[in-house]
Amino acid sequence: MVKIVLALILAALPGVALAQTPIRGGTVVQAIGADPPTMNPSTTTDTQAWALMGKLFNGLTYLDNDYHNYPDLAESWAISGDGLTYTFKLRRDVKWHDGKPFTSEDVKFSYMEALAKYHPVGRLSYSLVTAVDTPDLYTAIVRLKAPFGPFVFMTALPTGAIMPKHLLAGQDITTAEFNRKPVGTGPFKLGETVKGSHYVLERNPDYFKKGQPYLDRVVLRVMPNSASRVLAFEKGEVDVLYSFWLPVEQAGRVKALPGVVVKEYMLFPEVVTLFFNQKASKPLEDLRVRQAIAHAIDKKFLVEKGYFGQGRPAISPIPSNIAWAHNPKVPVYDYDPAKAASMLDEAGYPKGANGERFTLRFVYDPANSAANKASEVVAQQLRAIGINAKQVPLERSLMLEKVYKEYDFDIHIHNYTTYGDPGVGIARIYICDNIKPAPFANVSRYCNPKLDEIFRQAASATTQAERAKYYYPAQEILMRDLPAIPLFEYADTNVARPRVQNIFKSHSAHERWDGVWVSDGK
Repeated sequence: MVKIVLALILAALPGVALAQTPIRGGTVVQAIGADPPTMNPSTTTDTQAWALMGKLFNGLTYLDNDYHNYPDLAESWAISGDGLTYTFKLRRDVKWHDGKPFTSEDVKFSYMEALAKYHPVGRLSYSLVTAVDTPDLYTAIVRLKAPFGPFVFMTALPTGAIMPKHLLAGQDITTAEFNRKPVGTGPFKLGETVKGSHYVLERNPDYFKKGQPYLDRVVLRVMPNSASRVLAFEKGEVDVLYSFWLPVEQAGRVKALPGVVVKEYMLFPEVVTLFFNQKASKPLEDLRVRQAIAHAIDKKFLVEKGYFGQGRPAISPIPSNIAWAHNPKVPVYDYDPAKAASMLDEAGYPKGANGERFTLRFVYDPANSAANKASEVVAQQLRAIGINAKQVPLERSLMLEKVYKEYDFDIHIHNYTTYGDPGVGIARIYICDNIKPAPFANVSRYCNPKLDEIFRQAASATTQAERAKYYYPAQEILMRDLPAIPLFEYADTNVARPRVQNIFKSHSAHERWDGVWVSDGK
């Protein structure tokens, strides 16, 4: 009798599933802030794009919440003693969405012709690949010219998406029709797309994980207005909000909704960073000006008031939650507006009659919840010392074009993911070889050959202890040269409606959702 009463009570509670056996069928709606700028995973790290592409593509391995690699398109792998050869044994039951078989030739093409040449993060590691041998259809032997500690780590999404050679070989990958009509191996296929409205992903019936995915479809709903996204979530019109699209000022209220599934600190560690365009702004060429700006920013206030305590002030490009590599003793620029003003005077930028010293074009994406409030607060703090930080909010696709391709900005704030490893997510922001007109590359165009060599040595080391010996001085150099200012370490909040089960199992909004299901089957 007690069991029956308990079951009736549980059944009456919203969002409570009486059994954890997955139910087949149903649709989940996820909100995003803008149209994906591309659907080609070999050319971007854009979060809007990966919200879609993560459900369409696979890597050779899969990364869990503890940074462990598991077999995905590869059944197994072996590494040679010198760290130069990786042998991957591939699954034999994988098909591309168009029915063509997946083979080792796709791995060779992806690593040699796609990721190595175009991926803003992946190119740094895949450029070390000298050859990919394909002795048979289901064996790929990757040969490196130098050891690279995080190489297996890189073979998971979002840095290791495998691309279809039969559709892309011989084409300009950056302009191929594939960018709008992608074909992957993942659990969902691209269905109806209406730009500015929605993207429908349909269940892939030939997915190699038999019985998955459980969902019939996923709908990505484009919602530029953050308040509208939250309201739609509260009304049940949207099922999932990742932190990138959940305003921090409303996160607490949303988390308190009955039965809501909450996952905090899910993303790869991120540092919200202010970038200087040293090549196109005369004041910013002067280190004293950049140092003055660093002293003018109250990071503690930014976190506590701007982000409701969700995060902590950053002192280094490598965040404290990558503890093995983080240097806690780098040069620090304490909040001191009087010192900042004095340094600007000494640098030759006194206040004019209108109280201003100079103007900086401050470009940012207002739909990005990790960056928009920081942009507002920093602009106010810079105005307090006489710098007219002229805010230029741009819709995401235009922001990517203006900032990362045309360098049409003076200062810019964005959250850069570390991907959990400095050799993957941090080096790309600062090394000379990654100065290129591409989203989330080295946008400051800072170049220090000494630093490049330190990053190279760190990546080649085989243990974390050895690698940390290089990353410590790298952080000291960056905080002295100050091509960018790490503002704060972002604490993310991700939410799903009670009906959504088995979600938030990876480190980002690029989760592919093959195991996600809904308790009502609708």
